[in-house]
This record gives sequence, structure tokens and C-alpha cells, in this order.
Amino acid sequence: MSVDKTIPSSSVSITIDGKTYKSIDLTFGNFKRIEKEKSNLANGDYHNLAKRVDDAGWFNKIVIDAIASYSVLLPGFTEDVNYNDFNNISMVHGRLLYDSYMNQYLPWFQGWTNFLLNPISKESQSTNDKV
Repeated sequence: MSVDKTIPSSSVSITIDGKTYKSIDLTFGNFKRIEKEKSNLANGDYHNLAKRVDDAGWFNKIVIDAIASYSVLLPGFTEDVNYNDFNNISMVHGRLLYDSYMNQYLPWFQGWTNFLLNPISKESQSTNDKV
């Protein structure tokens, strides 16, 4: 199977507070689970939260994105951090999640977004058609 250099890695390693987690592969099913978890964490109000433009709203959205993504993709994450209640996350731990999401997870995920939304070049397409 030929792999185009523009195809991002199927997994990512994330370090939070000195502990490194290796993700399972990103699949459409996992992507759907992440979206559902975002809604659950925001008590069904995620889309309104995502529209907020104030700093507190943005911070909360990113922390929810991080917890939802990590809960689905990082084996052992939920057991280690014990997020039974989103309201009990300390501000310091929220900041660690924010930083890891923005600096480690998001660049990897943006690679997938770019890959999925941008046209594949004809050269890459003909190479991958041989697979």
C-alpha cells in the first residue's frame, strides 16, 4: 500500500503533567464519539458554548474538547484523571489540559482536517488508486 506523505499519522502521543498517552487510531466512529462526548460534557449546550467569544467561554470549550477527545482516544486517560464530574476539575488541571490540547493534539488533528477537506493532488490520487 502506497502512503502519500500528506497523510497524517493515524495516532498521536500526548503528554499531560508528565504522563504520556498514545492514542488509538482516529476513525469516523471515534470522531462521532468525541462529538457526542462534547455535548454530554456541556450538558447538551456545546454549540452555544462554541459560539461564545469571551475568554471564559473559549477556555471552557477547549477544556471540553480536550476531555472529550482524550476520553475517547487516549487509553487510560479517564481512569488516571477520574473525571466523574466536569465541575470538579481544578483550574490548574484545566490549564494543563488546555495547553496539551492546543500544543499537542490540535496540530495533529488539524493535519487530519487539512487532509480531509483539501483536494488530493492528481499525482497522489493516481498513486493511491493503485492500492
